[in-house]
Amino acid sequence: MKTGTALADILFLICSISFYLLIIAFGFALVTEVFTDDGKMGNFSPKFNSSHGYEMPVKFEVRPKSPMFNNILFTNYEEEIDTNGKKRYYTIPQYATPITIKDSLNFKTIISINNYGMEDNFELTSKVLRGDGYIRIKPKTAFDKVLIVLRTYMDFVILIFVFFFLKNIFKMLRIDIRFSQKLYRLIQILGVIMIVKVLLSIIINSVLGRALKEIRITPLDDALKYMDITMSSHLGFDFSFLLVGLSLIVLSALLRSGNKMQRENNLTI
Repeated sequence: MKTGTALADILFLICSISFYLLIIAFGFALVTEVFTDDGKMGNFSPKFNSSHGYEMPVKFEVRPKSPMFNNILFTNYEEEIDTNGKKRYYTIPQYATPITIKDSLNFKTIISINNYGMEDNFELTSKVLRGDGYIRIKPKTAFDKVLIVLRTYMDFVILIFVFFFLKNIFKMLRIDIRFSQKLYRLIQILGVIMIVKVLLSIIINSVLGRALKEIRITPLDDALKYMDITMSSHLGFDFSFLLVGLSLIVLSALLRSGNKMQRENNLTI
């Protein structure tokens, strides 16, 4: 067996399994969405459901108040007897630089790496911690609800289509690795699907994010405030997905030219 066809066999198997698993997961999500109140069936529940909301991409920032950068090297566990005569344990973290009483009065937040007894090789120095993540929201208007449900299940459906086309592409390649009209058309359609997915996600996220300019997490008592946590919606632009889609379209054009040259060569012979 040729190495190329052997690899195509493996990829065909992986894509086939992924395709059918996604169909099962999609069917399960639809069943829990339509026929359950809390999105659960026994001990199983889907990642998203109208009962507990749908995911929305956000950028978040954590700004600690009066931060002190001091890494934890290890933690001591001490034992004591409580008022009921029972044993209880409490922890005493040992920092790279010992913390004094003056430190505890002047600093409200410790930013540290837990080294767990390892050497103190790195130190965090950022006063603002940034990242991308997701929050769950439940839209209150019918328009927003339709949009977020469409986007959520659209991602699911498009992923199923992606693996469907990949499965068919590798099914052809496991038989014979050569240029064909069907092959470049499948690759072209797959590229278009991936680009459409990125563009639709950007449009829907921009519409949904119009009312999510800033999300704050703050304590009820300002005196207990030790950090600011803010989040804001973002478009969820998947550059790698777009790049792969564009690359597949270019590849399909090359395969089309190769197929044309192959047919002309066969006619010449």
